Parts: sequence; structure tokens; C-alpha cells
Amino acid sequence: RQKHFIGTLADITYLMRVRKKNEELEGIFAVNPDLLCIADLAGRLLKVNAAWTETLGYSIEQLVGSEFLTLVHPEDLEATKAAMISLGKQEQLLGFVNRYRHLDGSYRYLDWRVHPYGQTLFSVARDVTASIEQEQQLKNNLAIKTAHLQLTQLKDISLEELFAKSLEEIIAITSSKIGYIFLYDEQKQEFLLHNWSQTVLEECREKKKKRLYSLPNVGL
Repeated sequence: RQKHFIGTLADITYLMRVRKKNEELEGIFAVNPDLLCIADLAGRLLKVNAAWTETLGYSIEQLVGSEFLTLVHPEDLEATKAAMISLGKQEQLLGFVNRYRHLDGSYRYLDWRVHPYGQTLFSVARDVTASIEQEQQLKNNLAIKTAHLQLTQLKDISLEELFAKSLEEIIAITSSKIGYIFLYDEQKQEFLLHNWSQTVLEECREKKKKRLYSLPNVGL
């Protein structure tokens, strides 16, 4: 008696290759010190590695499925959205730096390299906060020395004018809006407000300029 078998033959080579590639991808995600992620053009994070947690403080569960634009510094949003438009045109993004919010509220500078593939973005970022802050500190130090040299070269200038010019330079170097110069009397323990920036009244909404403050009551 003859027996007949009906069956199908399937080439599982492709499936094995896909599985191997997935395992390799998982291995790369697990050990890479840089921030790796897969996102879509809508701005949703689909996959991130542990470096995101180490750098920004959020858990992987908090990040996956979230919109990464919500983490971008407000001042960097416009440039980041413009970069997203370029990525939508399948243009690679190299050396793009923006700031991402840490879980503690601070911001970290990230240097991005992004490769678009259809609706998917494959990205790697490196935390460059330390180098950027160091560079900024060097610029500030140079600006301080330059301003100090310019002030020492001023001739026939009153103390009032010197204080006003000094405060103007300090505000520019620190990128501040508000600044004061107080003179302190050690014996009386009193602060005398000598100069203030032009934006003080507008920013602080002070109606009167109080000039004299005692040390125990001066506050912050």
C-alpha cells in the first residue's frame, strides 16, 4: 500500500538572517555608550538604548512611545523642526547639536547623526555638554579679560560712569537681563545700591528704586 504525504518546503534561510540581524542590533544597542534610537518622522521614539537613561535620567519605558520634541530646549525647537523637514526629504543629518532636558530639569547638549530610511530615522547622539561648556567658559574668560583691559584704559571717567560701563560689560558677558552694583559698608553693615541695569524696573516691576539695605534684612 502506497502512502502519500502532502507538505510544503520553506526556505528558512531568510528568517534566520533576519533573526541574526535582530540579535546583532540588540547587542549594539546594549553595549554602545552613545545614545542610539530608532524614531519615526512624526517624532516618536520607537527604540532607545540604556545610554539614554544614563545621560538624561529617564527610563526606557518613559522614553519609548514619547515624542522627542517635548524634550528639546525651547530655544532649539525651531532648528530641530527644520532638521526634521530635511530628514523627511531623506537627507542625512550630520553634526547637528541641540539641547535635551534631563529628568532633573537641566539640559544636555547632544551631537546628532541621523540617517533616514523611508518613514524611519536611525540616529546616534553623543553627549558633548562638557566640551561645549568648556568652550563657552574659555570665551567668557577672554571676554572678561578684554572688558577689563578696556576699562583700565578709560581716561577722565567718573566713578559713576565707570560703574555703569562695568555693569554693562558684566551683563553682556553673562547674558543676563538684570544686574546691580552695591557698595558695602562693613562698619554699618549696609549695602548702598550704586548702579542697576536698565531692565531692572521692567523685569522686577519695581515702582521705586530702594537704595539702602541692611545686611540682616537684605534677602537674596
